Amino acid sequence: MTQAPSHRSGGRSISALHFRNQIKQLWINLRSSLWFLPSLMVAGSAVLAVALIEADIAKWEESEEF
Repeated sequence: MTQAPSHRSGGRSISALHFRNQIKQLWINLRSSLWFLPSLMVAGSAVLAVALIEADIAKWEESEEF
């Protein structure tokens, strides 16, 4: 009697492996894009700018109390 093929591979379902392969392919496509790194730098700069402005405002308000 032969066994039916399992839908599991190494404890992972085929759909989970398919999803993981799609994520890997998306990551490869992003990294090969010329827009990826500059976009990260712009987003990081925007976050840093907001954080520094908030820190400056907090420090300025703290110094007004004296």
